[in-house]
Amino acid sequence: MTEKNIVIVSFHAHVYYDTDTRDIAARIREELGARFEVQLGRWRDEPVGPHPKSMYQVAV
Repeated sequence: MTEKNIVIVSFHAHVYYDTDTRDIAARIREELGARFEVQLGRWRDEPVGPHPKSMYQVAV
């Protein structure tokens, strides 16, 4: 079996929140944007697609 080296050039994560944790999600978002080269997706205050909770996406 031959091994292949795979280079990951990008990935994304979703930050889930609800009404009780939206302020925390906002602080995390601010810090991510200030400290890293990321693309921050828009706020989704309602479940969308396969995501069961409110969320935003962070692309790296």
